[in-house]
Amino acid sequence: MKFSKTIDYLYLFNLSQQIQVLPLDEASALLFEGCTLILLAGYLDIAYKLFVKLISGELGISEESSLAPPLKSIIPGLCNSVGISCPTTFSLRELSLNKDITYANIKAKTKKKFDILGSLLDLQIRKWWESSNSLISVLYYFGHFPNAVNRLEVGVLRDYIKITPKQAQEFLESVNQRKSEPKIIGFIPTMKDWQIFLEKWDKTMFDNLNDANKKSYEDYFPEVSKRESCLNQGATEEEINTLEEKLKTKLPLSYKNFLLASNGFTILDEYYELYGTDEIKWFIEENRESAEIWDDGYDVSDEEYFLYGQHQECGSIRGRYMKTALQISFAEDGYVYLLNPQIIDSRNEWEAWDFGTKISGAYRYRSFWDMMQAIYQRCFDY
Repeated sequence: MKFSKTIDYLYLFNLSQQIQVLPLDEASALLFEGCTLILLAGYLDIAYKLFVKLISGELGISEESSLAPPLKSIIPGLCNSVGISCPTTFSLRELSLNKDITYANIKAKTKKKFDILGSLLDLQIRKWWESSNSLISVLYYFGHFPNAVNRLEVGVLRDYIKITPKQAQEFLESVNQRKSEPKIIGFIPTMKDWQIFLEKWDKTMFDNLNDANKKSYEDYFPEVSKRESCLNQGATEEEINTLEEKLKTKLPLSYKNFLLASNGFTILDEYYELYGTDEIKWFIEENRESAEIWDDGYDVSDEEYFLYGQHQECGSIRGRYMKTALQISFAEDGYVYLLNPQIIDSRNEWEAWDFGTKISGAYRYRSFWDMMQAIYQRCFDY
């Protein structure tokens, strides 16, 4: 979970607006980000109230979420700082942050001794902030050094996180106003949507090309480098119909619209080529051994599997799906992009996998469109 190093109210406001409209898993991931930023700004009471929402209620996260361990890490130190008793180990399902329940208090250094070390600790926190690149590591850091939480309250990071108490309170109130889970938006990108998005990607790619990368791309993708475009001419309806006849299946409409906009696409930053209609095939056709290895009988529950975004663990896949997955890119060094026809949502969108053997699994997305949005952000760090 990457984050900006300079945070202002507009950033926090945008988070609150997205929490209002996104599905629960995405909304709770953004709430996790907002909680952590308000904690780092030093407003511990407000951060505590927000973290409680991640433990219970509509926006509560499951034990299977990858955000559960860092959340467990920070809660004891935060409870100690705001004067609430809390267990040192707990299950999210069992935890009840209620002042009437008594747990063993966490031992803390005396205030006098702590104040002597405060200045040195402040310097360490600032250096750590400047080098850190993950909000998950943020919570682990303060979870392992709970005394550092109190230094946040005196404003050690407020030069970086420019949020006022009023703005933090407004964020809390906005989260409180979320009344029900929004349904998955029935958006299906049209050919025009794909053209706009891919042309923006193409322009950003070549506008930010440095000499070193340019030389490397020329070696790997000489034709793309020569024409200075990752786009291809769009497929025809006839070409897509022929592909569907070959595959003996109907493809998701949004993916067909992608092919109509550009019959394949080169992701230079990832050194990948998305296939055009002549190359798309079932993964098992050329990778039967790999598919059978992944179909080893290991399974995960629905509660663990149907977590997307920041909640998912890349190893929490169902290997048996590899046997029926559609391969939509070339496979290089164990990495490949796949569409999964075993998981189809209400829009008839197929689940999309960014699969890699080195990560021992896949980052999964509700649709190919969602996956491409995430890859774009990853490439350009937006």
